[in-house]
Amino acid sequence: MSLELTSCTLTVHDFDEALGFYRDVLGFAVRDDVEREGTRWVSAGPPSQPDVRIWFRPSGADPRASPGDRQAVDDLIAEGPLSRLIFRTDDCDATFERLEAAGAEVMQEPITQPDGVRDCAFLDPSGNLLRFAQARPAIHQPPEDLRRRPQPEPVVDGGPRAVSDRQSPPRSAGPRSI
Repeated sequence: MSLELTSCTLTVHDFDEALGFYRDVLGFAVRDDVEREGTRWVSAGPPSQPDVRIWFRPSGADPRASPGDRQAVDDLIAEGPLSRLIFRTDDCDATFERLEAAGAEVMQEPITQPDGVRDCAFLDPSGNLLRFAQARPAIHQPPEDLRRRPQPEPVVDGGPRAVSDRQSPPRSAGPRSI
């Protein structure tokens, strides 16, 4: 099965403020900005991923939500834990400098994580957490000619070992962890 993400929804307080940030600060392309039957539909996405849409949804958009529920959603958005997007960047430090200069609220300055990924974090104007991660450096690979060199057969008692004489590692009878 092959799956690809095509869209996601992000709750925002104000469409125009969200568009200004995602378009003008992040450089996203506006995909949709239409009004139909009294409802405004707005989406944007990275120019390098033309099939991806981030739909903006106003915080009070669910007609089934009570005023108390709407306030709780607004409070969660303001604290940052409700929604998050993680972007890959080719230069975490340059991305950080650009967003900080644009006035985005810094949540984490660039750091290198234990797995080698360098990342930073900001809040968008609605309080959604945005992380920007730079891939960890590639692990050094031996030159191509060394990777494809045939490996010698093991020698036992002065001669090559027969394939049937090779022992497989023991299999665990217990459950496998993922």
